[in-house]
Amino acid sequence: MATKGMFSELPPAARGVIAVGIAVAAGFGLYFVYKAIKKAQNQADSKAEANAIKDELNELNKTADKKQTLTPAQAKAMSNVLFGAMDGWGTNVVAISKQLLQLKNQADWLAVSDAYGVKTLSSGKLNPEPDFVGTLNAALSNELGSTDTPYTTALNKYFKQRGINVIL
Repeated sequence: MATKGMFSELPPAARGVIAVGIAVAAGFGLYFVYKAIKKAQNQADSKAEANAIKDELNELNKTADKKQTLTPAQAKAMSNVLFGAMDGWGTNVVAISKQLLQLKNQADWLAVSDAYGVKTLSSGKLNPEPDFVGTLNAALSNELGSTDTPYTTALNKYFKQRGINVIL
């Protein structure tokens, strides 16, 4: 009863401002809940994708003509360079291209993807964009965007020639 009396004594404009403030605060609250749910869903999807990558790599390595040409250490090193090229402000597309052009076949792509796993890419200090969590394929798509650039066009052509089933 005391709060009703307090608000009823305010001028109509002040009550409107308070109502708008409450609506905005509720909107922000719902937005952050939505983002948290979406992030948890993306993380679960990324883990499932990482497990599928591992399974597919194991199957390819059982066939003599489709085995990976990279050692596990090389695949891990490449995944670390790719992560560094995407983490934080900006994207080093030259470094990404140099690494990806070393892949010889689908098994190499899967080996690097498996070594990468699921990582969190920082959007950069003071960047309002949220951090990105995902697999290598998802991270590359996120960082390189969906537009055709000379880099993505050349990489996609290279992948097609090598039989690597990924499109950037």
